[in-house]
Amino acid sequence: MNNIKFFTSVFVMITVLLSCSFWEKMFSELKEEIGKEESPDEKTNETTSLQDIIFYNKYLEISRNISSAVDNIQKGYLSIIPDPKKVNRNSFIMMIGPEIQLGFLETTLKNYKRAFYDDGELSKLEVDNSSMEHDLEESFEKLIPAVEDYVKTARKVVNYYKDNEYKNNLSKAVQYDAEIKQKYEEYEFLLDVYTEMLNKYKPEIVIRNPDDYTDPDEKVVIIIQNALEKTSNKAESFHEMFKDINNGSDVAPVIEELSEFEKTFKAEQDKVMSAEYSEVTKYMKYSFEDYFSKTVKDFITQTDKFLDSMKRGKLNDLEFKTGYDIVILYYNLMVTAYNSTLITINSFQTYK
Repeated sequence: MNNIKFFTSVFVMITVLLSCSFWEKMFSELKEEIGKEESPDEKTNETTSLQDIIFYNKYLEISRNISSAVDNIQKGYLSIIPDPKKVNRNSFIMMIGPEIQLGFLETTLKNYKRAFYDDGELSKLEVDNSSMEHDLEESFEKLIPAVEDYVKTARKVVNYYKDNEYKNNLSKAVQYDAEIKQKYEEYEFLLDVYTEMLNKYKPEIVIRNPDDYTDPDEKVVIIIQNALEKTSNKAESFHEMFKDINNGSDVAPVIEELSEFEKTFKAEQDKVMSAEYSEVTKYMKYSFEDYFSKTVKDFITQTDKFLDSMKRGKLNDLEFKTGYDIVILYYNLMVTAYNSTLITINSFQTYK
């Protein structure tokens, strides 16, 4: 896209001058202008194919896994080193949390690069919307170098404190602090562009009335499809609320949102399990019951456990980060199960 090409050239210039307040202001204004031109409300298609939904969800998973790890590293570092000027040779500094997250991010990044560049999963995804394929892949290829730069800097900073180098050379503390904050800003800018592209191509959820279908096999397909879409939509609403919590946050609204998600799922699950299946559609029921439902229940169990621990205030920072990541992991497993089950029910092609 012309806007993205234009943005890329401008970004290279302003990165060099990022420390200057004048250019920081321009950086912010440019970002707002791009956001207006790439309005999330734009729709390229009224309907979304199965292949496009799977493609979109995979790139959404990438965004969530990378952003979760980067944010946890940055938040962990800032909570441990709130003011690098106050670090001295007698400071007791432990980088266990950021180091664990950094190791996870390094592995995640390596796997995504292999999946994209080395004939892996991402390179083999089929897609009908060529514009979405181009825009998301282009955004991915621009985001990855920024993540790599952040990882390289974060590794240097983590090792500086982990290996007690700061005790012999305090002069690097302020320098490293500026570097990791700058690399985070550069990464965050490109992540926002990537997210805007995801918003642009977000699949439209279509809920059909099963009673509009006279064929009983077609009807159960619609019931399962509606259950998947409604559950997925409610799960995404929960995720949007959950991703912004911190250790010490008021989790009452998040717990309520999880309860609403569980109610939605159970209501849809009841519809699926009470539907009448023929011999040719039973496999869809079993897929929903044994795979998708299981991942949803596992997600609810793990999330409820984590939120309950937060509510009781018994988590240190490392426990919070670990619990948070477990919830995100189970969320992504649920999304994977959604994709797989959607493929299963769409293998039944008697309905339009």
